[in-house]
Amino acid sequence: MADRRVQLETVIQTAIDSALKEVHTCLPAVVTKVNMAEQLIDAQITIKRKLGGELVLLPILVNVPIRYWRSKTFSITFPIEIGDHVRIIFSERSIDTWLTYGGIQDPFDFRKFSLSDAFAEPAMYPQTDLIPDFNPTNLEIKTNSGSTKIVVKASEDVEVTTTGEVKVNCSTLIATASTSANITTPVMTVEGNLIVTGQITSPTIIAGTSLTVADKEMNNHTHPQGSDSSGDNQQNTGAPI
Repeated sequence: MADRRVQLETVIQTAIDSALKEVHTCLPAVVTKVNMAEQLIDAQITIKRKLGGELVLLPILVNVPIRYWRSKTFSITFPIEIGDHVRIIFSERSIDTWLTYGGIQDPFDFRKFSLSDAFAEPAMYPQTDLIPDFNPTNLEIKTNSGSTKIVVKASEDVEVTTTGEVKVNCSTLIATASTSANITTPVMTVEGNLIVTGQITSPTIIAGTSLTVADKEMNNHTHPQGSDSSGDNQQNTGAPI
């Protein structure tokens, strides 16, 4: 009896193991082909599977949807390249009909956790390919080279760094330097040259050392006695402007 029980348990366990081989949940993969227009990739799963006593690669997954963080209003995207690591997630049920039409759908067929129902997320990589110069304190959006980055600091400061240009295209640009607990007089500082192609309107313009108008330096500039800048004859003290 004991031998028959052991044999039955072995048969049941073998059947369970065999069935579980076809149950796929989540696996790392590397991108082999990219179609950004359709947001699809081909990917090679990077963990081998034992088949017939031999370790073999699973077939390349073709036309796998790549999925980013998004809502109806917002999305965060970036390019995917051949050789990038991704996380492949396998749906519990067939997603073919839903993927094509959206909404609530009947399953295309009744397969479960199949290699055919995969989608990819750019959110998995080995320890040999860690994010360089990782910032453990603040939120960063950056190139992996570190040359360009936006840092939102825990102190609520925001820092933008780049070796290239920063362009803002908008109908109206409003920059407000507000008072805070430790700043009573708000200041906006521009280090370097400021080039404006339109008109500057301001109630007060203060030039610390130099002010040039129509190629004329206004610092220590005087008008002749009895005339103003328009050439009209008026009494003038001749004092510097």
